[in-house]
Amino acid sequence: MSGFTKSYPWIDIRVITHNNVINLAAEGIDAAIRFGHGFWQSTENYKLFSAPHTVLCPPNVAKKLTTPEDMKDYRLLRTYRKEEWSSWFKAANLKPWPVTGPIFDSSRHMVDAAKICGDIALAPYKMI
Repeated sequence: MSGFTKSYPWIDIRVITHNNVINLAAEGIDAAIRFGHGFWQSTENYKLFSAPHTVLCPPNVAKKLTTPEDMKDYRLLRTYRKEEWSSWFKAANLKPWPVTGPIFDSSRHMVDAAKICGDIALAPYKMI
């Protein structure tokens, strides 16, 4: 970001870190980078990159996991995207079990909580 602001000092950059859908025009915003499926009304959307998800946990937890079923002994953290763990169970050919961990509105906060609390998160691989 520093390179951009040096090259374009007349452009104000506003960093807003939430997942609320906002009216860009009403907020005076010309462009936004969002994470998600891109189904936002009154916007043009361009895919910048894929964000495949992976299971993330602290190293001390990872050492104790020998099979995916071992994750039943830990809290599985969630975001508001309710289908993520269901999709993961299906992709891993596992019978789903109840996912009852806290729900976060930010993947970054969820990953931080997993690191600090010894929980397991499902988040974009690039967040490692």
